[in-house]
Amino acid sequence: MLFSIIVLVHKTDLPLLKRCFRSIQEQSFSDFECVIVCDDGSSPDDILPKDSRFKMVSVSACSVGKARNAGLSASLGSYIVFVDSDDMIAPSFLLGAFNLLQKKKYDLICFGYSRNIDSVFSSKLDMALGSDLNEAQKQKAFLDGIFVDSANNKLVVPLTCWGKIFSKETLSQNLVRFCDGLGIGEDVQFVAAFSVVSSKCYLNLPFVAYFYCDRSDSAMKTINTDFSWLEIGAQETIKTLSLPSVDPIYLKSAPKYYLSNLVHLCFRVFSTNGVCTRKDGKRMLRTAFPKNGALSHLIRPSSFKGLQRKLLSFALHYRLFGFAFFLIKMIYNSFLKQGKAASV
Repeated sequence: MLFSIIVLVHKTDLPLLKRCFRSIQEQSFSDFECVIVCDDGSSPDDILPKDSRFKMVSVSACSVGKARNAGLSASLGSYIVFVDSDDMIAPSFLLGAFNLLQKKKYDLICFGYSRNIDSVFSSKLDMALGSDLNEAQKQKAFLDGIFVDSANNKLVVPLTCWGKIFSKETLSQNLVRFCDGLGIGEDVQFVAAFSVVSSKCYLNLPFVAYFYCDRSDSAMKTINTDFSWLEIGAQETIKTLSLPSVDPIYLKSAPKYYLSNLVHLCFRVFSTNGVCTRKDGKRMLRTAFPKNGALSHLIRPSSFKGLQRKLLSFALHYRLFGFAFFLIKMIYNSFLKQGKAASV
């Protein structure tokens, strides 16, 4: 089996859930399974489509990270696709990925997405509009937090697990998993960790193949200035770094992607909320850095090269949040002025 599509279900409105499943059933490429991970007590008869490619994994109430890991453990496909239960994928999503994989055994494929419910999906993958990413481009796309659309003041390649195709072999070989304790932001850590160990990445944003349902009551809308989950992720990362089988690249890159993810999250707040005062910024950063926490242990000046990184890591490590916020805001304004992402 080539693809495993993992969908988490937690009290999703039935019309939205059926819309999501219908978009999966209508895939023009049929060699896939859909693993539905449900933690709200729903029975298979209530939500499972009458389709042999769909199967259900019931788990007790748990974090999103733990539920995603349950889906990974139950999956049989060579490549993993995550779809949120209130979102949709284009009919050509899997076929586009298959055509790419026929040419090269990619570790990671990233397609474009739309937040506009009235938008029309691209019907055909135009490979001329996409490209393989070299190491520097991969850094900007998946570690530094992406390409900025300065015209619309938005981040256009989110560090989310949806809209992407992951090699299960690469996941397994490098022990990349979601942090069990995370209920929000679990995909940021996952995508950043995976990008560190992947060597063959492909990006095609003009191929709009994923529709994201932008609901006002979603978790990312209601808790987007609470970064306390980064500290939980850092605690899990430190445990992983102690494993004898951990990749040396991961050891070297862990501090960098945590710093980059923190900056990316601040950018998300700036682009979503507009005005963010110094007082708000200090409070926001303080949620991620408890005294003597794991994140402070990872982000220290000795782990970075370059004046900008060293200054920012120094300010965060020693809890100088006003100065750190000033630096992050300065970087963000520079991104918008230049109309492109700059390295952090």
